[in-house]
Amino acid sequence: MIRAFMLAVLLAPPAFGQVLLDFGASGQVEMRRPVSGPDARAQLRLIRGGRILWQARSSGFVVLDPPLRPAPDTPQLMGITGWSGGAYCCWTLHVFARTARGLTHAGDIPLGKRSPENLRLQSPNSTAMRIADPAHDFWDYIGSLGADIEPLVPFAWDGRRLAADAAAMRRAADNACPAVPIADAAAWSRFSPGRPHPATELARAALCRIYAGQAPAAMQVLASFPADEQALRAATERQMKARLACSTHAALLRRVNGRTPLIPATCRPDDPDQTAVATLLERRIGR
Repeated sequence: MIRAFMLAVLLAPPAFGQVLLDFGASGQVEMRRPVSGPDARAQLRLIRGGRILWQARSSGFVVLDPPLRPAPDTPQLMGITGWSGGAYCCWTLHVFARTARGLTHAGDIPLGKRSPENLRLQSPNSTAMRIADPAHDFWDYIGSLGADIEPLVPFAWDGRRLAADAAAMRRAADNACPAVPIADAAAWSRFSPGRPHPATELARAALCRIYAGQAPAAMQVLASFPADEQALRAATERQMKARLACSTHAALLRRVNGRTPLIPATCRPDDPDQTAVATLLERRIGR
């Protein structure tokens, strides 16, 4: 066994290591970047007592700054963001907690397009944490321009990890969501990629209400589409359903909203409805 271990060490590709979090005997988080081998991505590893307890790979990792401010009944939490690579996507927040058992891995939260330098998970002087659901990024993108809809999800320590907080979702008041926008007829006829469109703003208002556990109010928002924009309303509703079904929070959203057709049980990532809005608006540009 010793011979096999030594052989594995000798044959392993060389790597540069950097300690990102160091709590001594409680544990360390290190980033290792191979200098050779088939996978050049950096590796993030949680190590305690000489054992690798958790690991992940990405193009690079950055310690979250400013650090997370824990609530009074929450252990010290640290965040490290990992980037998948690519022109538009994607970041993941890896959370670590300093508990009585030592440093532990406490969750992986998708961030979508939110890069570390633009990430603000907490308001100043607040321990409340809200993270945008990236399921609705690229909402009406055509080419490289368009809008993102960023419904916020409250997170809290559940005794084991940082997780979406259903109770805080239910406590959200309707007035925390944007008012239902009222646009003039001319605004509906214009669409320029990268500029706000009334349909996107209605979708933003509706999704906010779904993430507050108020699906019936979301249906009322969708009813605000003008009579001559029912095709766009239908595309918006189809896209909402497709994106919500594939959200990492889909099960939680179904729980806080009860029975609603807006959150299907089956995720279909390749469903054309994922981009129904952009498809319809792109046809209008081509007219």
